Amino acid sequence: MKLVEDIPSGQTKFLTAIDGDFKVALGDEPLDPIKYVHQLQNLYFALTGEELIMNTSLMPVKYQKEIREALIEVFNSDWMLRDVDHDLAISMIFEDGSISYESLSNNIDVAIAHGHSLEFQLNFMKAFFKKILEG
Repeated sequence: MKLVEDIPSGQTKFLTAIDGDFKVALGDEPLDPIKYVHQLQNLYFALTGEELIMNTSLMPVKYQKEIREALIEVFNSDWMLRDVDHDLAISMIFEDGSISYESLSNNIDVAIAHGHSLEFQLNFMKAFFKKILEG
């Protein structure tokens, strides 16, 4: 895939996707690789003058399976919640929008970047939700 736009100075801006990475050049001058969605959105705006809107509801969440399993483990550890519909209980946790699979996944990424393991972070998350359930 290649997006090419001529600009008045005669230079050309290129946006090329290669193996999932985006490479950008202004004329013959390569720019830093795009690693994050917001960088792509900024570039798109610079090229078109319009915002690039991403439908993130269709994108998979990195640790969604692990988060879901951890939450179900928390529910099953409470005798009053063992027989509850897990999907309904999870949707109730996420209902007000302050907690989501995305936010929990982002927190896991931050913890891993700071040297914690996925297992450590999932155990921390389970302890957090157990405290909430205890009131």
